[in-house]
Amino acid sequence: MSAFARQLQFERLMWFAAFFVGLVVISMILTTGNYMVIMLVGGIAWMALLPYHAKLALTLGVTNFSSALILPFFPGRPAIWEFAALLAWSGLVVTFCLREQAPDYGQQLRKNRLTLLGLLGYVGILCMLIAVHGTGLNVFGSDQIGGRVYYQQIASAIFPILFLAIPLTGDQIVKLYTWQCLLSLTFIISDLALATGVGSKLWFLLYFFGVSNDSLTFESQALVGGLRRFQSLAIVGQASIFLLLTRVNLSRFLSRSFFWLCPLGLLLFSIGAAGGHRGLLVLLFLTLLGCMYGQRFLTIPRLLGGLVIGALVLSSAYSFARELPLSVQRTLSLLPGIDVDPIAADDGEATFGGRLLMRSVGWQVAPHYLWVGRGFGYNYNVVPSPEYDPYGFIRENLEVGRFYNGFIGLLVNTGVPGTVFCSLFLLGTSWLAVKALRHLRRHGCNDGLARLTCVLASNWLANVIFFYLLHGDSEFALRTFALQAGLLMACTRLRFQAFENLPEST
Repeated sequence: MSAFARQLQFERLMWFAAFFVGLVVISMILTTGNYMVIMLVGGIAWMALLPYHAKLALTLGVTNFSSALILPFFPGRPAIWEFAALLAWSGLVVTFCLREQAPDYGQQLRKNRLTLLGLLGYVGILCMLIAVHGTGLNVFGSDQIGGRVYYQQIASAIFPILFLAIPLTGDQIVKLYTWQCLLSLTFIISDLALATGVGSKLWFLLYFFGVSNDSLTFESQALVGGLRRFQSLAIVGQASIFLLLTRVNLSRFLSRSFFWLCPLGLLLFSIGAAGGHRGLLVLLFLTLLGCMYGQRFLTIPRLLGGLVIGALVLSSAYSFARELPLSVQRTLSLLPGIDVDPIAADDGEATFGGRLLMRSVGWQVAPHYLWVGRGFGYNYNVVPSPEYDPYGFIRENLEVGRFYNGFIGLLVNTGVPGTVFCSLFLLGTSWLAVKALRHLRRHGCNDGLARLTCVLASNWLANVIFFYLLHGDSEFALRTFALQAGLLMACTRLRFQAFENLPEST
């Protein structure tokens, strides 16, 4: 036997031995427990799909951003979009190493440099807070809990860069956003499973579906005799209205399609109002106002027609408010002078009063955290509040760091540096949204991508106003805005590129 043949035979023997040892190791792992099986299969799938991580992250992130789907049986019940953020980090590394990023990636970075500077600076502040206060994750030996807020925000920060690096077509973006709106229906499943109680036949669904932020609070209020609210209805109602606005122009609401579009719009709004969130009225009004501007809807005849329709709807709401469910009455209690059930009115007033109180407390404690914020998560070593607090409401919110206002929350939790960097990110993207609306107003909204851009830009501005002036949680800053910013950047890039070579007179 020649030396080459012996070497080849030896290599085959080594591969066979490695394969045999691998089978033994895998067999031992499979007998140890379910989590080891999940880790093994997940690790193999992670490595096999590594070249596709970026595109998978983009698809899973957009489609599941408003869904209740979670990774089943994983500690912490991470949402699918959180998993997508992890894929984005590893996927972008592979994309850059293989030089597969979009040809205009560098140009887009320069165009959005102030926005991205604010984003990276805010992530740096979060890392500094982790170094000062600890991770807040018990698995890393921290005594503080609630550190998942850091993970969600830092992981979400990759989305704007992902959307700039991975090119998409207009049809792809519209399809992904359509699925995002449709998958919001999954929150209804989790709310229904939660409402049936422990031990019910639907309880197992919560292994696969997460609950919305306030679902547990709403369910506990319903059990002690308060009004029953399903936050999922507000999520579904808003998503459905936005999907409708991406499908049809506003001008069609005053055309022959009036007889089916207006009832459909009222039905979707009624579903959202049943969630009991008064802020939904403000967000929808501001978003609709932005869409009217972008689509040149505010002409005198259309404005008169819209005022007539609005007057009819408002008169119906004032006339039959008492006949509506309590959750809907709570939503409508924002309207001045409307007669609603005292239970709905008192519940809304209690929430509003508590938020005003915590804003006042936030201003009082902010000087203690001007340069180094208190951080996120539970912190029991809080600055004592001088306010009278018989029920522990102030103490509880101080320990969590929740002040029901985005600016005050940023100022206390991240200090002045974090507030400046986050505001630079939000206001920089807001300027992009304003430019997008001006562009659409000039060139028209006659296709799906244009209407989607109009909705995203209008909703972005509405959310920023709502975050700073009305109600915003600083711990959800990047979780709320990062993916939206990336999606808006992707849409505006396509729109601006399509018209940048047109002459000024067009």
